[in-house]
Amino acid sequence: MTSNKAVLRRAAHNATWPLLAGLLTALLLLLVFQQVVQHATQQSELRQKDRVARNHASWRCKGLADAGQRERCLAQLDFALPDDAVPALQRIAAINTAPP
Repeated sequence: MTSNKAVLRRAAHNATWPLLAGLLTALLLLLVFQQVVQHATQQSELRQKDRVARNHASWRCKGLADAGQRERCLAQLDFALPDDAVPALQRIAAINTAPP
């Protein structure tokens, strides 16, 4: 016959592993959630920076006195391909730094 202390010790030991597994799973889920939120925040910041750069470039283009230059400048801003992001940002930077 086993004593009550031995039964309690075994029950406590058996309950430890599921508790540890649950805590580890919860910790991993929190880390994954943190990564997702961080990535979403970075994407939002990039979209905001892109929007500001586009608005500034558009404002500069619309401020050009010559209609032909204005149309060419606005045509450079008219892009929408997602894989064209780097050249697009370079064009915006060139427009924003061009002398008026």
